[in-house]
Amino acid sequence: MASYRAEYGEGARFRWWQRLRAGVSLFFVIVLLGAGLTMLVGLFFVGLTIALETLV
Repeated sequence: MASYRAEYGEGARFRWWQRLRAGVSLFFVIVLLGAGLTMLVGLFFVGLTIALETLV
């Protein structure tokens, strides 16, 4: 084990690259979830349209 001691409380600091990595990760999670939701809604409406065309 390294002799590194974790900082916590008011003395805790985050390095700039940790903030950047967290921001980029959050951005990609939001983009992927948004794209997935958009795809599900689009597939629902396409399926609904096909079902209506088949019934009519």
